[in-house]
Amino acid sequence: MRFASSLRTVLKDRLTLFRTARDGVAALEFAIILPLMLTMWLGTFEVGQAIAANRKSVLVSRTLADLTARATTISNSDMANIFAATAAVIYPFSSADLGMRVTSVKRDSAGANKVVWSSASGPGMSALGVGASVTLPTGILTAANQTVIMAEVKFFYKSPTGWVLSSQALTLEDKTLMVPRQVTEVTRTS
Repeated sequence: MRFASSLRTVLKDRLTLFRTARDGVAALEFAIILPLMLTMWLGTFEVGQAIAANRKSVLVSRTLADLTARATTISNSDMANIFAATAAVIYPFSSADLGMRVTSVKRDSAGANKVVWSSASGPGMSALGVGASVTLPTGILTAANQTVIMAEVKFFYKSPTGWVLSSQALTLEDKTLMVPRQVTEVTRTS
């Protein structure tokens, strides 16, 4: 009986010590919350990178339209230089995943928007055929013989870690329309 009584006392004392002990509680709580914290941190990083890539693709589109709309005539070497200068805007992301197309669109006397010339560079883009119809937002070209430069960009963004966002590429697209600045129509030579 004495043994059982002392065993109960010892167990009761140990239980009281365990219940009141605070050693290691912070470590245990940290171990429980660590996976959630890592997921949130990586998610913030990945989503932030994707937003930055989307913003860069918009800037590429605007730069491509702007550089083209400033010209009066564009040769093959001029177009290559415009594509190279524009591709630099996507840094620090890879320009190998960047597709660009610039097109001059003219409204004809029948009110249709037709391709005058088109050039493309990079993956996922090809030049539009001369004379092809193009749909533009209402009010962009309102009279016959008006022209506009249309710059289109596709950027294939790949997540750096693939933890939160898919490891497959996200296709970020943007289109910018800009009126030629110095002439009514930017001409393309050769």
